[in-house]
Amino acid sequence: MSHLATQVIDAIRHCAALKRGGPLVVAVSGGLDSTVLLHALHQAAPSLRLRLVVAHFNHQLRGPASDLDESHVRRLAARLGWPCQVGRGDVAAWSKSRRLSLEMAARDLRHRFLAQVARQHAAPAFATAHHADDQVELFFLRLLRGAGPEGLAGMKPESPSPADPTIMVLRPLLALPKEALRRYARKHRLAVREDDSNQQAIFQRNRLRLELLPQLRQSWQPALERVILRTMRLLADEADCLQQQAADWLACPAPQNFKTLHPALQRSIIVRQLLQLGIEPDFECVEFLRTHLGTSTTAEGGVVLQCGPEGNLRVVGRPGPASATPVRHLSLKAYPPHAEFDDLLVSWQFTRGQVQLNPAPGREYLDADRVGDEIVLRHWQAGDRFKPLGMNHSMKIHDWFINRKVPRQTRRQLVLGCTQKGEIFWIEGQQIGHQFRITSRTRRILTWQWERKASNHDRP
Repeated sequence: MSHLATQVIDAIRHCAALKRGGPLVVAVSGGLDSTVLLHALHQAAPSLRLRLVVAHFNHQLRGPASDLDESHVRRLAARLGWPCQVGRGDVAAWSKSRRLSLEMAARDLRHRFLAQVARQHAAPAFATAHHADDQVELFFLRLLRGAGPEGLAGMKPESPSPADPTIMVLRPLLALPKEALRRYARKHRLAVREDDSNQQAIFQRNRLRLELLPQLRQSWQPALERVILRTMRLLADEADCLQQQAADWLACPAPQNFKTLHPALQRSIIVRQLLQLGIEPDFECVEFLRTHLGTSTTAEGGVVLQCGPEGNLRVVGRPGPASATPVRHLSLKAYPPHAEFDDLLVSWQFTRGQVQLNPAPGREYLDADRVGDEIVLRHWQAGDRFKPLGMNHSMKIHDWFINRKVPRQTRRQLVLGCTQKGEIFWIEGQQIGHQFRITSRTRRILTWQWERKASNHDRP
């Protein structure tokens, strides 16, 4: 048995959910990482008395390539002699109905599917192929987003599924670098599928992998992975210590005065409660709640919260159903060339050739052909990304709001302009998308104007 398979066995043996063997669902995409995971678990199965179930979720986002991935996984499972269960989902529709980015919608549907397969087979867990390189990338992604110790600590070898807390997610390869997986695949001559999108620098994680991390290794720290993983381990231990103190404080029938606690413990207490409510904590929200006791604030997803003097969070308001969220589909060919959305009045005009550009509040100039004739107006949703003018990469709009100090109560009032493909070309009073700017190749110019109704001119 190979060294990697032995390491996987050791990792699985340390999982309390699988001490007595039984069924285990394995998430397999068909790529290098998940193919190696399945093969190693196949070798480990007899000694661990495991019955594997291969699970593949087809996101249907890459056209024929997605179907080829599915066929590859089916053949692989059949060759190894394990049952294979395939799920499919309309990620685009889920993204729209749940007000999520495509990336978050795909993750949500995938986890729901994997948890469902685990329940169907009475499996206590499913295994994913996250490895050490994923951890390092996650560290930098979260660092650039301003995450705290718990976020920077990264993924754990096992944790409850976000779709069903009764199902565990196992990550047996988490301590192994990707190069070890490549060597394993070469040794065992494993056929794998390559996702071309992994080489596209338009995605932030890919830019980290292809540009930033190689430069850091070459110019700053050759042992980058070892150093970062060590830092993550230290942060994880410290975060666990704080979490335990927070749990003890919340369980205490007569807890110490919240205001007298150390700020780090105050934050941990609030973060723990936010996660229990299913709300992704961000620094701004946590700081507001702990320093403005008894004052309401709106968290991600539109949930209105208060932190009482005793440190307990209370939900004081929730957003309406997703179907009630206003969305306006517009044809820019329509006449007259103006429309109303929420309490915003918009108007537009097309011009061919050269035009005198007169920048002013409430007016932007865009490349009409890039925007297209059919657009969508809506409000900001969690996970939305865009590429601001002058930048060579995209960013989360949430991060843009934080950097520009846009008040929390204002963010969900702002209107976004999106193309039919879902690309954001304009954020009210903020910025246009870089790819929609006027260039020397622009043939038609879209003059885009807007204003708030008189009673709301104080809003941006």
